[in-house]
Amino acid sequence: MQTHLLPKKVASWITSLGLAGLSILALDPLASRADSPLTSTDLAGAYSDIAAVEWARQYRIMSPLIVDFLLGDRPLGEKVAVINALGWNIDGSNNAEQFLVALARKNGKPPTHLDLGDLTPEELFIVGYLLALDDYRNLGPLSAQGGNDLWRSTPVQLLSKAAYALPENFTVQFVRSLVTGQAWFGISWCALYLEPANVLANFPAEKRNLRPQAVQNAMEYLNLYESYCLQGDI
Repeated sequence: MQTHLLPKKVASWITSLGLAGLSILALDPLASRADSPLTSTDLAGAYSDIAAVEWARQYRIMSPLIVDFLLGDRPLGEKVAVINALGWNIDGSNNAEQFLVALARKNGKPPTHLDLGDLTPEELFIVGYLLALDDYRNLGPLSAQGGNDLWRSTPVQLLSKAAYALPENFTVQFVRSLVTGQAWFGISWCALYLEPANVLANFPAEKRNLRPQAVQNAMEYLNLYESYCLQGDI
């Protein structure tokens, strides 16, 4: 990993892994790229008791089991954990598109005929988070060749629509902040921290529908950027 490209505190955190950490990175090339809000925040670890989460973590594919879980009525925090466990791929993935194909089948429509108005706010959220991990480097839309508003929307746009419709849903607001933070990565280290920090400030613990350990795991990485707000350094 090119730690000289990262903020000093983050580079120090990675270096502190020592030889054991370096061995892990050497064994897992993908882990060596885990240096951003989307690729370094572990929300799934707090949900290891959920079978679908562990299955997604082990196989990392959008199987019928995972699709059914995401289309079902399980709590949104559990669905987020499954998506987080599916993870990311340096070469990109198409999990969001696979989910939309399944959703279109459920709605009796061709996938390309699905539009923003056909999806509930929660479904928009799921597509947005899946798409963000699918294309975490660019945060681009589902289709670069056009299509309707759904297929032209970026992850930030999809999650922003969901967040507007669900202002009291902590999970939606917190994950949106991670994706927005990803958009700030390399531009403003302070903004990357402030996005989730502001969400936490607006939601007392009793109003959070995400397990405390998931939030703690995410903030262990994100807190590394806090000092850049204090010293006026991006």
